[in-house]
Amino acid sequence: MNEQTISQLNENTQALIDFVISIDNEKALITPPSGKWSIIQICDHLMSVDFGIFSLMSLEGAQADQDRESKKAVINEVGINRDKKYTSPPPLEPKGKTDTLEKFKTKFPSLRSKMCAAIADKDISRVCDKFSHFVLGEFTFEEWIYFSIQHTNRHKLQMEEVLSELSHQG
Repeated sequence: MNEQTISQLNENTQALIDFVISIDNEKALITPPSGKWSIIQICDHLMSVDFGIFSLMSLEGAQADQDRESKKAVINEVGINRDKKYTSPPPLEPKGKTDTLEKFKTKFPSLRSKMCAAIADKDISRVCDKFSHFVLGEFTFEEWIYFSIQHTNRHKLQMEEVLSELSHQG
């Protein structure tokens, strides 16, 4: 039923894992001079956010209003605009549960696989009415998955920034 969404999630997962594989394990632990999160902290944050989204998939949700506008465009804009910074809610800040790239390279695809299984037969057009995004409000389940993809893309850009900063430090 939701093959396209599952396909997009799988492609996004593979793209991130392919990128992370290229990162030196020791470099991933270094906090850059700017004070941004380290690569491993970003990975830990991605795990927390996606686990939260996976948890939402167990909810039934509500029928969307017929005139409801999709939030995909705004999700996309937030995802690609690195000039706008957001502060992660405290429960989603890095906690150190994912503390090596090896763990991330195993745990992230496993979590994403569980997300795919959860949405396979779900009516993802329904609105997740029990939990809202802290900035963008209520999403349909499909929009939550789209958010997961764009959020991952945003943080991949952040990882690239961190790696660039680390390579230029002297």
